[in-house]
Amino acid sequence: MIHMYSKAGNLTLAEETFEELKLLGQPLDRRSYGTMIMAYIRAGMPEKGEMIIREMDAQDIRAGSEVYKALLRAYSIVGDADGAQRVFDEIQLAGIPPDNRTCAVLLNAYGMAGQSQNAYTTFENMLRAGIEPSDKCVALVLAAYEKENKLNQALDFLIGLERERIIIGKEASEVLAGWFGRLGVVKEVELVLREYAAG
Repeated sequence: MIHMYSKAGNLTLAEETFEELKLLGQPLDRRSYGTMIMAYIRAGMPEKGEMIIREMDAQDIRAGSEVYKALLRAYSIVGDADGAQRVFDEIQLAGIPPDNRTCAVLLNAYGMAGQSQNAYTTFENMLRAGIEPSDKCVALVLAAYEKENKLNQALDFLIGLERERIIIGKEASEVLAGWFGRLGVVKEVELVLREYAAG
């Protein structure tokens, strides 16, 4: 029933059913908890979903990786970097190894929150952990720098990528091109790049 109400978007009935089962002493399984967490995510209330994860932890029940990732995305979409970091930490405590997609969701949260330094630190932690960053990850760090208008830090970041032999791809290049276009320096950058390629 909880699953049905959750899918239908009826949070009130899902909550009532969930609470009734608890009051009746019915043991709730991982799926019931996960469905309730997803109902809260769909309703735009990830904090309540996080509270259920804590309730599950107290009973030694682990949510599935898809539930954690959905909760992480919910925080990331609204730019709640603190919530995203908490869930990212919970994912690791649950024994789910982070990958470049999970890290990209965290990077997005930091970028949206205007926390480029935390985005950069997350990127560096990825490298230290042996997680190969995708072009999306590079683009998200660059977008975070752009949001705070930190061109010098972005250039330092690009130099660091070159040292690490990480080649930027299409998505990161588009972020840079858009940023340079908004700054009105596209022609100057093209000239510098041509001179660099020739020299």
